[in-house]
Amino acid sequence: MESIWLFVPAALAVAVIVYWMVWMPRESEEVEPEMVLPSEDALKKMTKAQIEVVGRDFGVELDKRKTKANMIADLKNR
Repeated sequence: MESIWLFVPAALAVAVIVYWMVWMPRESEEVEPEMVLPSEDALKKMTKAQIEVVGRDFGVELDKRKTKANMIADLKNR
């Protein structure tokens, strides 16, 4: 009977540790902020190469042979 009383606190300690490891939120898990497309005025001030880099950041492949206005339109219509 005495061995049961030794087992209960040990089992409770293991349960608390498992709960802490599985269910407690981790501070290191940070949510990445959503990327926002620059305004049209900011895009117009950029070079074609800079607009192409912004497009790649958003997963859009832009053609630098097009005009800047068409590149901006393609980026907005992604």
